[in-house]
Amino acid sequence: MNLFIKLLPIFLATTLYAKEMEKDNFILLQFLILTLVLIIIILYKTYAIKKLNTKLNQKIKSEIEKSREKDKMLFEQNKFISMGEVMENIAHQWRQPLSQINSSVLVIDDVLHEKNFKDSVIEEKLLEIESLTKYMSNTINDFKNFFDQDKKYETFFLNELIEKSIYIVKGTFKANNIEIENNINNRYEYLGFQNELQHVIVVLLNNAKDAFITELSHLIL
Repeated sequence: MNLFIKLLPIFLATTLYAKEMEKDNFILLQFLILTLVLIIIILYKTYAIKKLNTKLNQKIKSEIEKSREKDKMLFEQNKFISMGEVMENIAHQWRQPLSQINSSVLVIDDVLHEKNFKDSVIEEKLLEIESLTKYMSNTINDFKNFFDQDKKYETFFLNELIEKSIYIVKGTFKANNIEIENNINNRYEYLGFQNELQHVIVVLLNNAKDAFITELSHLIL
């Protein structure tokens, strides 16, 4: 009994110490759990922000690309409008002189017939002048119509449209020693926007020319 009384204070002290240790361990455990939760939250927020930044960067790149495409389209449209205005001015300036040349040819031809003057060389040259002036007038009209921005739903022949398109670009093709052959002989009739289709054909021809020149330069190198 006396021994129990003597050991009781030691037991109580030991019990209190153990409880204090458990309390400290519990607080430490709570601190560790809280720290772990904070780390998880920070990592999740960092991941979410990174993912959001990636999406924003992709969206910005996409919008920039769309803006560039729009700017390019606007530039092309403005270029066509400007060139159309230039061609309109050229057509206006050239039509009257060409008309006067044709009138002069007709007058000369009438005078020669009145005087019963016959010369095969002169007649041939007069016909040649008339043919050339008509050709120049048609060429002006072709270029003017090509740059015309008005959408006209009309009937046209595909082979003739292709020939007109080839004529527009044949100067640059010839300068690069490239020949174009049109193997469409049948007169396929279409109903649609002739100028827009001609724009597409001209763009395709120019792209083909550029690709051919690039490929040729690589082969030479």
